[in-house]
Amino acid sequence: VRTVRDHYNQLTVSLRERQAPGRRLDLIFRAYNSGIALRYLLPQQEALGKFTLSSEDTGFYFSGNPSAFAIDLGSYTTSYEGEFQKISLDEIKPASIIGIPLLVHIPGGPWAAILEADLNDYAGMYLGGVRGIPDALMTRLSPLPGHSDEAVIASTPKATAWDVLMVNSEPGGLIQSDDLILNLNPPSAHADTSWIQPGKAAWNWWSGDYAVGVSFKPGMNTATMEHYIDFASKSHFHYMLIDAGWSPRDDILHVVPSIDMPAIIAYAKQRNVRILLWMHWTAVNKQMDQAFPLFAKWGVAGVKVDFMNRNDQQMVNFYHRVVKAAARYHLVVDFHGAYPPAGLRRTYPNLLTREGVMGM
Repeated sequence: VRTVRDHYNQLTVSLRERQAPGRRLDLIFRAYNSGIALRYLLPQQEALGKFTLSSEDTGFYFSGNPSAFAIDLGSYTTSYEGEFQKISLDEIKPASIIGIPLLVHIPGGPWAAILEADLNDYAGMYLGGVRGIPDALMTRLSPLPGHSDEAVIASTPKATAWDVLMVNSEPGGLIQSDDLILNLNPPSAHADTSWIQPGKAAWNWWSGDYAVGVSFKPGMNTATMEHYIDFASKSHFHYMLIDAGWSPRDDILHVVPSIDMPAIIAYAKQRNVRILLWMHWTAVNKQMDQAFPLFAKWGVAGVKVDFMNRNDQQMVNFYHRVVKAAARYHLVVDFHGAYPPAGLRRTYPNLLTREGVMGM
């Protein structure tokens, strides 16, 4: 849709400790036609400056023995490529690590999806059961690596991500209401988005460099990539994604001898196809400041960043650094091994997509 409606009612409840040191906390509620959202705000205050947050205990309580479609990840370090299983809500135990979105169906009533929005400098959310209370869920935050009792390190003022409950009489209606997540995020950071182009991509990894009746040996080489560019051009695809192997895994500033990158990019340009490059997140983390301007100089259209498999505060901040840096050099972004989207694409529309279901 070209126009998105952003109408809601908001209530802020301000709380203060009665005893010293008198710390303050705001609860911010929003009610939309399609759902509700809650976030916590720790205002700037003398009683609380720097802090470490171990958990966020927000509860979701349901009635009527509801069923759910749940992805039981069992870990905070996951590619999110499991299956969503239909279960009864009381099968979710306190020790469970359930990913979001969690889809809940009240018998004879509405469908509800638990998600989060505006995840920025904060830990990603999971869900678990509540001991002694059936059909109740509690939020669980992804801990910092190596610190099971630390989830967020910050200073005031600090707002949490939004906890979101989307509600509809039919599950398909939740898809039509996905603008709720976007509305809970800041507007686009860029006035000019004309250079951002979504589109389909040919992809050598998906088909295993498959090619028949050709005069070259299929593999990570220039001839194979040009073969795929021909396919993309004939199919009117916008992109060709060159996957793992075009560079050393830990060095995205250099190209392997079998790949002639300038020739490939020139060949693609002649056929109205643009090039995307795969890379491991550790190399991006190390070489982003040098690599992204280099890719722009080459004429690359964007990057696919892979294998993060986490959404703790450090990794969330990495996602933000990537899309910001990529936008500076007019690069689009695809994340794989990614945590669920929380609306960042509204603020940085160059974030085209995330892969969470085996390349889908």
